[in-house]
Amino acid sequence: SSRRHEFFVSAKKSYGELFQSQRDGVILVRGGAIVRVNPAGVRMLGYSSAEELLGMDPAQVIPESGASPRLFHLRRPVTEDRESVVIAKMLRKNGSMFEGEIAATWVARSGRNEYWKQAMTGPLGMLIFRDVTLRAQTLEELRKERDFSAKVLDVADMLALQIRPEGEIILFNRQCEEVTGYTAAQAIGRQMTDMLLPESVRDVHQRSLREILSGQIPSEREYALLTRSREERMVVWNYEKIPGPDGESSSILMAGIDVTERRRLERAIIGMQKMEAVGTLAGGVAHDFNNILTGILGNLDLARKLLPPGSEAVTTIEESIHASEKAACLIQQLLEFSRRTPLEKQATDMRKVASGAVNLLSQTIDKRIGVVVSADDDLWLAKVDPGQVHQVLMNLCVNARDANLEKREGGQG
Repeated sequence: SSRRHEFFVSAKKSYGELFQSQRDGVILVRGGAIVRVNPAGVRMLGYSSAEELLGMDPAQVIPESGASPRLFHLRRPVTEDRESVVIAKMLRKNGSMFEGEIAATWVARSGRNEYWKQAMTGPLGMLIFRDVTLRAQTLEELRKERDFSAKVLDVADMLALQIRPEGEIILFNRQCEEVTGYTAAQAIGRQMTDMLLPESVRDVHQRSLREILSGQIPSEREYALLTRSREERMVVWNYEKIPGPDGESSSILMAGIDVTERRRLERAIIGMQKMEAVGTLAGGVAHDFNNILTGILGNLDLARKLLPPGSEAVTTIEESIHASEKAACLIQQLLEFSRRTPLEKQATDMRKVASGAVNLLSQTIDKRIGVVVSADDDLWLAKVDPGQVHQVLMNLCVNARDANLEKREGGQG
């Protein structure tokens, strides 16, 4: 029994040393009152000694525990499950508050009530707490920074995608939603290649990912993105590797700019430049041909005058003069089309301008394509530059012709 007593004394001494040296605050609660506090707890709560805290209700240092059901277990044991660790405001002696991380443990003390006053009977609770104000502030700053970054990604005029090395989408910003037609909830967790990429560009995408995962910095890549409506949008992508805690690539950030409209505009500009070049060439050819026609018409007119009245050749010459005059009219239209003159708005009969454009175009357009001018007889005059309107109509007709031929060649028309 002496050895048992020595063991008990030694264990009690070790427990006391552990209790006193604990870096976290420790409060022992029994019967709804504080019965013991370690030095770290006294210091964190701003008291000069543990005796000042003895007998106090735990709600005096954890105000929320007296009113919030979530924190009742910090004052007394409860039967239902509670969070093992909670964050709650704790009150210092001087009235200031701090964020406390608190863990509560309760143990039964049956059969030992005779050594305690009535107010000190029942289960014994141990509250272990620490000041996490700095950590809470850091987490709040990180949350604000995360929210700010998310807003920047949403308002930025670019697509932002974050994917895991195996291709799973983990970030899908608002611009991605607008361009693709998918919501972030629909996209996150799915494979980018299966959901957003046509088969024709998947190899390019996978090669880019392999390059960045191997430590290379791939140049920007341009390839199609497949929308929910199955439309292909051209996107220029840049890549950035995001390392994990171990330094290895945990994910890849892809920033993309939708250049679909830009590419269409570039093609339209190239088409306009081609039309301008054709117009310049046509103007030069028309000018030379007009000079030749002038000579032909002059000689035909002279020949008609030299023939005796009633000659059968007169009719043939007059038909030739008529055909040459039609050719001269056509040449004049080409010259007007190619001429670069300042804008000059005037009252214009739009039917005549449209008919002139169609007549000029009908000489070269595919015979399988019909062109018809539909205009009211009482159409009002428009104050426009006739040359500019003529050129616009020519461009529209040429674009329509090209689209029609593309459909025919593709077997769709």
